[in-house]
Formats: sequence, C-alpha cells, structure tokens
Amino acid sequence: MEDVEWYEHQSRICFPHPVKGDFNTFRGAYRTLHQPNYGWSDRMLADIVRYNVCFRDYMREHGAEALIALMCCDVPELASDESTLRHFRKWAAGVSLADYDIQCHLIDAEITVLGHTFKGLDDIRSHVGPVCRIGYEEELDFIQHDGHATLEGIYAGLFYKDYPILDCYDSGDDRTYQNYVFSRAPLTEAVMRQIYDTVPKDANTRMVHERVPEDNLPVLWYEGDGRQILLASAK
Repeated sequence: MEDVEWYEHQSRICFPHPVKGDFNTFRGAYRTLHQPNYGWSDRMLADIVRYNVCFRDYMREHGAEALIALMCCDVPELASDESTLRHFRKWAAGVSLADYDIQCHLIDAEITVLGHTFKGLDDIRSHVGPVCRIGYEEELDFIQHDGHATLEGIYAGLFYKDYPILDCYDSGDDRTYQNYVFSRAPLTEAVMRQIYDTVPKDANTRMVHERVPEDNLPVLWYEGDGRQILLASAK
C-alpha cells in the first residue's frame, strides 16, 4: 500500500524527446506517446526512469522488477508490451545507478542549484563567469566573462563544444553542446581545467551520466537543441 501511495505522488515525467517530453504522470506519457505523430520507442521507458529522481530512488532500493510491477498497475497495457519491457530489463541489468540525483527539466523551468532557484537556463547563462570552449581535437580555450550577474557564494561556469561540421550544409549551424558547472568557490582557470580532465572525451562531451566525480556536482547538461535539460546533483 505504501508503494502505491508513493507511486501516486511521484514527480512529473520529463525526459528528452524531440516532440513532447513533459507529462503530469507516467500514464499520460505512455499513452500519449503511443499515439500517431509522437512515436514511442523501446528505449523510452529506460529514459523516463533514469531521468526521474523518484523512479531512480525506487529502482535503486527495490529493483527493476518491483518498479515494473508498479508501472503495470498504473498502465496495464505495459504488461503486454514485450518489446519495451525486454529493452528496459536489458538496460536495468547493465546499469549501476549513481547515488546522486539526475533529473530532467524543461529548459524554462525553475531549477534549484546550491540553494538558489534559477528561472530557467537563460537565467543560469546570465550568471556564467568562466567559459571553456572545447575544440574538435579536445583542446581547451579559457575565456573569463566579467559582465555576468553575480550571486553571493555561488559561481557558475560553462564548457561548450560546437556541433560537428560534416558538410557544407552544416557550416551555418551555431548550436553547441553545453555543460554548466557550479561551485561555492570561485571557478578559476585552474579549477576549470581540473574539472575538464575528468570529462569524457567523446563527441558531445556530456558531463551528466552515472559516473560523475563527486567534486563535479552539481552539473547541468543541455544538448544545444530541444526543450529539456539534465541536472545531476548530490542528495
């Protein structure tokens, strides 16, 4: 009974999706995305769970099968969705959920970081001081922005990387992959380079995943496109 009551009060659903990724309930997400023009895929259940703090906590404590059982009580048709459940079980068997939180938010949602509530990503950007551009060969260019808004005891920095240019049609693409880091101490060039040494050297240099060093938390990721952002933060 307690599990059912917890489930009924779990936080709203938000996960990266090209058309619609924000819902009041899991039931609404599952049934809406199965409609034409939305497009449910087998991987989406894993994305919904991995980017929802309540689902992450429950699965970490009780296991994937217990979470599936609750979801099937809520959405009975999920029990017969063999392809989705097979993909989810495969993902759950191979993942080790981190002890910290990872939550997906809409880009304009209020987000609390280190006790301060920012009014969306644009507000966070206005407080960024140090900026590091990551080149295609992973070289790091450090830029200090002095005209940013300041907060007492909270410092924000940005690592960004340009989208790849694969042909002439990409030459006008100004999107960037963006990682925002936060600290209670000033983010000097030395500190930013120390953080960068721990960043995965992959195509998008994404810093929100299941193996974020504790000293790097909190960190926020924006893909440079779409309406969702991911925040990894300590409990």
